[in-house]
Amino acid sequence: MEDSAADDINAQCQEEVKAVFSDVELDEKEYRFVGELNSQAYTYASQTDEWKNIRSEWWTCLRERGLTPREGESDWMSEESAHLMTSSQGNEEAKPEEIRLATIEAECNQKVGMAQRLGDIEASYQGPLIEKNQAKLNQLKEEKEKRVARAREIIATHQ
Repeated sequence: MEDSAADDINAQCQEEVKAVFSDVELDEKEYRFVGELNSQAYTYASQTDEWKNIRSEWWTCLRERGLTPREGESDWMSEESAHLMTSSQGNEEAKPEEIRLATIEAECNQKVGMAQRLGDIEASYQGPLIEKNQAKLNQLKEEKEKRVARAREIIATHQ
């Protein structure tokens, strides 16, 4: 009986909060636009020869250090790391090996300058996309700021 009453009160509180904050909810469709721009920049960047050459340099470094690179477009670790992640599932005995593999991968990343160089390529595509869509981005930012201000008002008056 007590659990049922607590559940009812909890549900009622959640509905009240949802109603109070309904006018400050973000429209996911509008904000998906920002993610789409980000995705476009990544896609354009990852299709360049320079991107592929940098990844190849990283894979070479991994091989030189005794690891097998995963060479899929969305793969960012060695076969050994991927295998260990799926097989160890929180096994404490595997932690030293996870650390060793991650260290090698990070050292190769640093040696090649992979993160910085790939980030620079992606940024070279983001800039023009942002510039082209600046008006829409400014509008989304303004709307978000209004909603945040309204949410702060609601919180301040409902404590």
